[in-house]
Amino acid sequence: MVKRQNHWKLAFTLLCCINILIIGALFYLLILPEETEPLNLAFEDSGIKVDFETDKSDLERLINYYIRKEYSSGQLSYEVRLNEEVEVIGQLEIFNETIEMKMTFTPQAMENGDLLLTQTSVSIGKLNLPVSYIMNFMAKTYKFPAWVKIYPAENVIHVDLTDLVLKNGAQVRAEKFDLQTGKIHLALIFPELKQ
Repeated sequence: MVKRQNHWKLAFTLLCCINILIIGALFYLLILPEETEPLNLAFEDSGIKVDFETDKSDLERLINYYIRKEYSSGQLSYEVRLNEEVEVIGQLEIFNETIEMKMTFTPQAMENGDLLLTQTSVSIGKLNLPVSYIMNFMAKTYKFPAWVKIYPAENVIHVDLTDLVLKNGAQVRAEKFDLQTGKIHLALIFPELKQ
């Protein structure tokens, strides 16, 4: 009887160690920084420029339409809200559990027309994890457009609009992106027309 109890203790201890190793490995993968390319803010001003202005609600509808159309599948479902800040609100599927997520960013239009989103707050369920861990987890786990680059160490998301080329060859530039006043000025740059 004593020998049988020792086998169960050994098996239980071994199972606990395996669980701790798996959880440790998952946590390590979450905090391991992803290699990212350096931030490029160069700008080439060539082509025909068409300026336009939009409001927060129209731009929010356009962004969410694009997200639903292109990136609705997968473990992360989210939408963007434009209030005083840029809010990313969604749900994460982790271990078959749905966890509510909200991240807020302060937007800044860069000189080259890109948009830089600086993290201001994050809440994921009742977890209280550092922002860089959450951003690193998102960068490694979820599919974002190639022109959305996440820099967890800096707590920023670089929306590389100069890398976004529309089907007609046009590019988008953010001229002004002020959510406090609601002034959002964008520009479309069309390639030079050859005659």
